[in-house]
Amino acid sequence: MVVRKSHNGKGQSNLMTPVKRSRYLAALGLLLIVVIIGIPLVPLFWMVVFAGTIFGFACITYTIGKIAAEKKGWKDKSPYILALIGLVVIEIIAFLGNLAMLPGGPFIAIGGVIKVIGFIISYVAWMIGFGGVILTRFGAKSFGNNGDQGIRQVKSEK
Repeated sequence: MVVRKSHNGKGQSNLMTPVKRSRYLAALGLLLIVVIIGIPLVPLFWMVVFAGTIFGFACITYTIGKIAAEKKGWKDKSPYILALIGLVVIEIIAFLGNLAMLPGGPFIAIGGVIKVIGFIISYVAWMIGFGGVILTRFGAKSFGNNGDQGIRQVKSEK
């Protein structure tokens, strides 16, 4: 019995050589490692993004509440109260949009526009907060040259 190798017309064998086979197996192994390790990390990634967004929004509401309290002359407020004040400042436009829609009729269109403006303001606050979380690496690194001192220096120059 004679076993022949098939040729593709160029004098080369169609059979896979051991070198080609090892390359394909290495690529397949790498792909499997990435898939097996990567798939369980996807939910973890989205949980970290969600937590970062919440953390960033809380920081933005605190900062806005602190600015509002300083404008009103309130001193020594709790950080929770300041965050609540900031939340009210951010969400008041959307709330007013809902109130404007209550009578119905043409007020629905006016309230809808106000709600869209409130949504945009809230969305910008969420995204600025998440950007701050990314820039500070979840608070592990400070951001900016002087931190909070730069804001105080500008205020004292006026």
